Amino acid sequence: ADMLAVPRAAWTRPSVPIDEAAIVSAACSRVREAAMVERTLSEEEEEEPASAATADAEARLRALARGDGGSAGSGSGQGEVAGEETALPLGRALVTGRAFHVEPDWCFVNHGAFGGALVPGVEAAQQWQRVAEAQPLRFIDRELFPHVVHSIRTMADCMAHSERDRVPSARCAEAAPSAEATEAAEAAGAAAAGAGSAGTITGGADSGSAAAASPTVAPASDEPAAAAGGDINPADVVLLPNATTGLNVAIAAAPLGPGRPAFTLSICYGALKKMLDFACARAGAAAIVHETPFPPPAEARGSAEAFAEWVVGLYETHLPAGAGLAVVDAVTSNTALAMPVARIAAVCRRKGVPLLVDGAHALGSVGGCGPESGATWFVTNCHKWWSSPRGLAAMWVSPEAQAATRPLVVSHGYGSGFASEFVWDGCRDYSAALSVPAVAAFRRAMGEARVARYCRELLSIAVDILVGAWGTDTPVPLGCFSHMALVRVPDGAVHPTGRAGAATSAHAKHLQDALHEGHKVECPVKCLGGRLYVRISAAVYNCPADYARLAAAVQACAADLA
Repeated sequence: ADMLAVPRAAWTRPSVPIDEAAIVSAACSRVREAAMVERTLSEEEEEEPASAATADAEARLRALARGDGGSAGSGSGQGEVAGEETALPLGRALVTGRAFHVEPDWCFVNHGAFGGALVPGVEAAQQWQRVAEAQPLRFIDRELFPHVVHSIRTMADCMAHSERDRVPSARCAEAAPSAEATEAAEAAGAAAAGAGSAGTITGGADSGSAAAASPTVAPASDEPAAAAGGDINPADVVLLPNATTGLNVAIAAAPLGPGRPAFTLSICYGALKKMLDFACARAGAAAIVHETPFPPPAEARGSAEAFAEWVVGLYETHLPAGAGLAVVDAVTSNTALAMPVARIAAVCRRKGVPLLVDGAHALGSVGGCGPESGATWFVTNCHKWWSSPRGLAAMWVSPEAQAATRPLVVSHGYGSGFASEFVWDGCRDYSAALSVPAVAAFRRAMGEARVARYCRELLSIAVDILVGAWGTDTPVPLGCFSHMALVRVPDGAVHPTGRAGAATSAHAKHLQDALHEGHKVECPVKCLGGRLYVRISAAVYNCPADYARLAAAVQACAADLA
């Protein structure tokens, strides 16, 4: 806690026993070399667009991927990688240049499932493991904690920067932001952030459990959260093994009980419903899962703003005032919907309800991972869109809720304050947490705002390719998505027993298995409302050709069924 309280200007990183800069620099060099080879080949072969209808958009995307006329941008305030003065190439070169371990002969458009770790992060984690094993007692007893603190400080900076590059929380824009808008978002980094969390939890910190602390919720202002761009206090951030751990921590801290139910929508993450059932059963509270139609009703499908208003209206209408907890996914897992978190938080404040955001897909995607969200707890995975090694998540907790927020595993830090209670939960592998500075350095070389723009523009192209090839549609406007989207599968690719709205999860599995086993295409197929949809991801290493390959593979499956 004392180290986290040191002002940024006064903080000095402890001596690093691994060659982090060399790891990142070597990865950047490999990617640049691969991009030069690919550019030469594409010029010699007169590269064709994946779709004639998206030719202009693909040309713009290629220019963005090459970094034509732009620099990477520092983003997180940590400084640039030495010698890396121009933007790092994006797209396919990140695979052929071994910045990701994705197998190059696969069409992998399912980054949203478990992410894909950046090779520099993996290599840094492996070097940290070797350092730890060389002298375990010295490392764990004398060296570990200052390095974990530096990772927490770096993560807090990255979460704050993710807020500045995020998709607008109201999801009003139907198209990806322009270059000017993206630059303006970066310039907004000096703006103040955070207008208070959804509800204030108060209670004694000396008790042995959140329940004994008798937390209460005081309603806050009904003003929306302030504009993104401010710093996040690292003392409000803890690192965890995964988002599931963070969600369980937050739910355990919520003031659930008789007359104080938990509330969420049925489109939330499936495991979250089970967490709420478990916690509510123990607390004698009701778990309210409001049945949410999908696709949304016609009035919610006209625009991204109409969708956002509809979702906010569900919380306005169905969330009980004074409930013990409200939960929302920043991005829904099954349906890929980017939710209007800040506006939902405003509803929760007016009703005096603390808000937990399941932001498993948020960091590196929609952002808004801290006080700007208006949440009480915000949990995000680092291994998904931020591409750290697996085994790492971050949780921001509003200062008012920290006394009631306790780790699931009690160890030596108990009673020493919020940060100390979470930093040590027993002897384990901390290498994923220690890799944070290396991952952050490589992401700075790519440029956070540039990565966000690339993924959003790629997603738009991907949807156009699939809709054009299949003659289908998306269930909601493009502006309702961020880095993932749903596209309806043509009926011909569905087994005859599942056509005309009669599809089941078995039909979805049949098609997904056929894509995997017969075409080396990794893409989830979802059954929603009796229809099949592919949930595509647009990761920084993907390119339009991936979605043309998916389109062709689905058409081949349809031919097999004809």
